[in-house]
Amino acid sequence: MRSRWLRLQLAGVAALLLGASGSLVGWSPSGASTSSLGSSVTIYEATGAEPWFNAEFAQFESKYHVHVNIVDTGSGALTSRALLEKAHPQADVLVALPPFIEEAAEKGILAPTHFADERTAQPTTGHGYWYALINNYENFIYNPTLVKPAPTTWKDLLTKRFAGKISYSNPTTAGDGFAVLWVLQQEYGLSDALKYLKQLEANVSAHPPGTGAQDALVSKGEDLVANGDVQMDLSDAHHGDNIKVWFPEDTKGQKETFSDPYAAGLVKNAPNAAAGKALLNFLFSTSAQDQIPSLCFGLPGRVNVHPKSAVYTEWKNLLKGVKIFPVTWKQVVKEQASLLKDWSTQVEGA
Repeated sequence: MRSRWLRLQLAGVAALLLGASGSLVGWSPSGASTSSLGSSVTIYEATGAEPWFNAEFAQFESKYHVHVNIVDTGSGALTSRALLEKAHPQADVLVALPPFIEEAAEKGILAPTHFADERTAQPTTGHGYWYALINNYENFIYNPTLVKPAPTTWKDLLTKRFAGKISYSNPTTAGDGFAVLWVLQQEYGLSDALKYLKQLEANVSAHPPGTGAQDALVSKGEDLVANGDVQMDLSDAHHGDNIKVWFPEDTKGQKETFSDPYAAGLVKNAPNAAAGKALLNFLFSTSAQDQIPSLCFGLPGRVNVHPKSAVYTEWKNLLKGVKIFPVTWKQVVKEQASLLKDWSTQVEGA
């Protein structure tokens, strides 16, 4: 996942949002005047889905005559910046991946935001503070030309044919890397997960700080297997990389993964909350959500949007038979520091 997180018209759909003060506010951006929205809105946006964001921002600017200022970097860096600015916020909207977006909510960076039921992606995802904007799932990739037969289980990765040819991103700096640790802990328990990862080190070539460069390395055969996320890997595969997505099976032969979406929320005490609300409504509109698979290879955050694109169909076929287990992000945030310390001392530093 990239440290990693729009526009088409909102044909008169109204949304209910809670303002920074906590009072319930009715909001209908299609009826808002340009004067009420000011001249600009600022979004802190996790990298990885720029084609969709840029297309939608252009349409938002054209419709409302409000310029979109973009700060585009990793989720951790964006959350840290917003936290430093908490007393004097500079952003109106934050788009980041969990667990970083949940951390932002828990540290008081986000204002509670409620959309009308027919427009929400997953109403309970972020306890009313954030919502899945672009859905995405964790996975692994392999080089289909050089890896035959394809790996199917976690145990397969311990075999000698992968000696020095596996890369998974550093859990302390990359969300996808942390996902590897988290999935294994859920499957085997912490002690056995750390034992497995320590064994795996014999086959690991590197733990890069980010996940994005691994697709090219696997495509070239410099590595044979790497971790990733489906949105990024599908995009790279469609743009020429020789990689194939797979989901490791658990001990019972069940493929499994979890959702780690680009998530969006309104910044508390935002300098231009009105424009921030309008932009959020725009990004969550059915027309904007419908473009996600074709423009950035993700899935719509809204569960009631089903695009008629080939990429969307490819996504659905990939997820057939894959168990999606739920994640309690509050618990992840609570355990994250301890898990990363255990990995650093017992796996990387062992």
